[in-house]
Amino acid sequence: MNRIFSTWVLISVWILSANNIYAQACCSGGTPLSSSLGIQSISAKSVNIQLAYDYNTQQDLVARNRKLDDDRRIRNTHSTLLRGTYAINRKFSFSTLFSFVTQEEKIQSTFGDNLKSSTGLGDMAALLQYQVIAKNDIEWTLAAGVKLPIGATDRLDKDLGILLNPDLQPGTGALDYLFGLNVSYNHIFKPNLTFLYVTTIRLTSPADRFGGQLRYEFGNEWQNIFGFKDSYALKSFILNPSLLMRYRVTGMDESNGQMVANTSGHWLHLVPGVDFLLSPLWSIGLSGEIPIYRNLDGTQLTTSYRLKLTLDYTLRYNNK
Repeated sequence: MNRIFSTWVLISVWILSANNIYAQACCSGGTPLSSSLGIQSISAKSVNIQLAYDYNTQQDLVARNRKLDDDRRIRNTHSTLLRGTYAINRKFSFSTLFSFVTQEEKIQSTFGDNLKSSTGLGDMAALLQYQVIAKNDIEWTLAAGVKLPIGATDRLDKDLGILLNPDLQPGTGALDYLFGLNVSYNHIFKPNLTFLYVTTIRLTSPADRFGGQLRYEFGNEWQNIFGFKDSYALKSFILNPSLLMRYRVTGMDESNGQMVANTSGHWLHLVPGVDFLLSPLWSIGLSGEIPIYRNLDGTQLTTSYRLKLTLDYTLRYNNK
């Protein structure tokens, strides 16, 4: 009896903490897998490996579309991403993405700072890609796959000794379904200018918490990335600058079948970046994200800015 009572007390504390005015962050659920899948077309019989570090700092408290003058809560997410892509032939390729994530949260109050953190293996994604069109400077690639719940979901609050909120766990604990489309038009206006459009959909499923007594599900997600990439040949390397926009929409989270307030919205970010092609095999990339527009459900802590550093290696081989 005492065990049952204690369990329900812990669940009640978790629910109360998860539904306060600072309930969720816009990039909740650990690693940003959907935006890092890299739906792409590569040459047949090629292997592409990318190692990336993604830093996302969330310091803006936003009510609907208005930023509030409140900096009492800060959250930083550090994600290390390893992605591998193998082009089986001219049409089909297969990608996997593994992640390791650290999340840090600090809440300031009159009683002192409340620090929370979690570190561990994040979820992984597997994606099958099919190149529909590849001719006359036009490429269309379709993708479908799953996000597998191999990430950690058992990290505890060191002060209270209870499970951290789902949006502070490295993994989500749920199987999700992924769908995507990559469209590129080369030689727009000038020989090396490319227009790029990538859209991804993530359909979520619920995950059990507290031994099955609580079911939590993150909202479905739809992302659109569009813009231009260019290329310039320099003396010792090739410079590929890009200017993209990311439009992201998420649905509301659910807890035991009930909608969770402060968990959905619309985000529009500017994404400038540059790639340095050091050789036919190696390249280094740097990109950032700057919020332009946000229209959120209720009040949420959301991204202030974001940085990503990538190291890319591509091996091409054939029978010759």
